[in-house]
Amino acid sequence: MVAQERKDLFSEATKDEVSSNRSVCTFRIKWKRTSPRRTNEKVRLLMRMSQPSGRPKTSAGSRASSARGVRRPSTAARSNEMIERPFSRTAVDANSNVMQRSVSNAAVPPPRSSMGERIQGRMSTAQAARSPSPNFHRGAAPGSAMRPITQQGLIGVRASGRLTSSRQVLDKSYYVSLLQQKTNALLLEIDALKKELHRSELNRQNLTIYEKKAEEEASIIRDLQGTLADCNMIIDRLNTNTDLDALKEELNELIAKNEEAEKGLNELFADREHIEEATRDVEKQIELEKTKNIAALNELDVHIREQFEQLKRGAVLLDEEYHIKEEELDALNRRKEQLDDEVASSSFKQQAMILHERIAEMESKKAAITEEINAEGTPSEQRERLLQTVIRTTDEVTAMQKQIDSVTERIDQGNEELREFESEYDDVIGEKNEKYRELKTKEVQIDEFLDSYEELKSEQEVRIAQFSAEIVRLLELISRNCSITDLSANVTGMDTAGVEKFNDETAIASELQDLHVRLQEEMISLDESERRLRNDAENLTHVMQAMSSRMDEFEDHESLRADTGQKRLGLERRLKELQVLLPDVEVNNKQVLAKLSTTKAQLDENDEYTTLKNVQKKWQYIEQNNATLRETATTKDAETNYSNLKDEAMRLQAEYNANVVSWTRPK
Repeated sequence: MVAQERKDLFSEATKDEVSSNRSVCTFRIKWKRTSPRRTNEKVRLLMRMSQPSGRPKTSAGSRASSARGVRRPSTAARSNEMIERPFSRTAVDANSNVMQRSVSNAAVPPPRSSMGERIQGRMSTAQAARSPSPNFHRGAAPGSAMRPITQQGLIGVRASGRLTSSRQVLDKSYYVSLLQQKTNALLLEIDALKKELHRSELNRQNLTIYEKKAEEEASIIRDLQGTLADCNMIIDRLNTNTDLDALKEELNELIAKNEEAEKGLNELFADREHIEEATRDVEKQIELEKTKNIAALNELDVHIREQFEQLKRGAVLLDEEYHIKEEELDALNRRKEQLDDEVASSSFKQQAMILHERIAEMESKKAAITEEINAEGTPSEQRERLLQTVIRTTDEVTAMQKQIDSVTERIDQGNEELREFESEYDDVIGEKNEKYRELKTKEVQIDEFLDSYEELKSEQEVRIAQFSAEIVRLLELISRNCSITDLSANVTGMDTAGVEKFNDETAIASELQDLHVRLQEEMISLDESERRLRNDAENLTHVMQAMSSRMDEFEDHESLRADTGQKRLGLERRLKELQVLLPDVEVNNKQVLAKLSTTKAQLDENDEYTTLKNVQKKWQYIEQNNATLRETATTKDAETNYSNLKDEAMRLQAEYNANVVSWTRPK
């Protein structure tokens, strides 16, 4: 039957494919490789229809009901009614009119199997009806206070009901029979479950086999569909009289496209694998970081951990509050949009909104003016506040000026070092051969100097001897002139008779004053000449000492040559160091210039800086005004202050009087 259905299904799929290929007379080789999905679904449907049901039919011919629709039988733990003892045979014979009890619970039906059917023919001995004993009474619950004492010392139940008074003994045999009944029911239920499990396992195995067969048939169908598509294509080509070369070209194009598609697919799979590997690595890193964080948290102090937990809870609360606020904001935005729509649809509402905005603007202006009036305070407070502001601004300006000066100085220093280095570098790199030639010429000159050192030394010694003789001669002349020269002879235009004439009492004050002035001038000129001569002597002494030291240096030409070589090596090392440091210095210079430009741009864009520059300019202008005012005040004070002039005049007068007295005094 299944084979026939599969044949019918395959013939139907083939007919559909042929009809579709004939209706569409183009070369569509999607190859119908996706249609087996529908075929597999049909095959699975047929397999489900053909395979047996999971629940077998019972002996009555009806399907067993599921366990969900059947009420679970009540057990002894669930039963709320009185558990009665099975009737004995004697009780059945004695009281045939008494109601027969159920198997174990009079009010509860016998248990069902797992398939939902009542167990028939089970427990025939344990569940058989039993005749009540002659003294059996129903209606009294165990544990009642009206129960009489039996032979075993138990308190029997005193029946209170429609039946005659009797007693029920719950002895060992009753509980043993009840336990056997439950055990047998459980065993039967276990057997039924095992059988059902076995059937389910068989069904599962059959289903697996059917699925494998369906997959095989589906692969066969796919192959047949591909063959059918090829045949249809050949028929179409035959009908259209296509050339074989064109078919080969088209085949090659399709092969190339398939290869490209396969290559792209492989690349996509490779990319996906790389992405998955990267994702796994990232997940591993995340897990590792989580473990590290957990370990770090565990290693923390208890107090710090509690603080962290508190902060974490606070963050959660803030996040919740943020979401709540965001929802409120969204609601307000929606409400605003709704109100905007309502306002846009009504001119009166627009006018009312404009008026409300004007009112709010006026209220804000009123509040600002009120705050300004309240914040201004008294004139003294305003002056004090302004003074504090000026002081603070001045301090800030000073600090910023210092920073700017330091930065400018560093920049200038860097630029200067860079220029020096560039000049040295250019000189060294651009004129390397010339420098070498200069060094060679200097070396030749040094060699020539060392060769002619003795001659130069003798010439310098001769010159020093000449200078020494000249100095000695000048000193002797000075000492001779100082001993011979008289003071009266140095006075210009004055003879001895004139000087003696001033010793008389007839000399007037004007003549004495003129004489005093001429004498002062002569004394000043003599002091200047003496000072000049001493300076010349000291200079000559220093020159002699310098020449002697130079002579000492030139005498030791080996050390001079060694020093020159060391200087040259030091300069070469310095050149190499500077060449190494040049890129870093250039990079640092560029960074500093970039920082400077960005800082200047930020400062130019900053309103506070512009206001600060304006304040600084005003401050400098005020300082200049203050300086000019101070200079004016000092000049005015000097003009009005005559104390210095008075003191100077009194001093000159005292000196003049002393001179007059000394000249008028007889010798």
